[in-house]
Amino acid sequence: MHFFPHLYKSRHDVYYFRFLVPAWLQGTIGKAEIRKSLGTHDPREAAALFGESLAAKTPCI
Repeated sequence: MHFFPHLYKSRHDVYYFRFLVPAWLQGTIGKAEIRKSLGTHDPREAAALFGESLAAKTPCI
């Protein structure tokens, strides 16, 4: 999926949501990235789940 920058497909064809943690927050969170399996092989379903995951991980400003 080239048009979703936080959506990646594993070598097993499962889609993942991947969010890079800003450098200033990495010490607090203890991770450089947050990665979550979307549990699907279907790109359309992954795109829908991607929107939900992005909304849950990104704070509203």
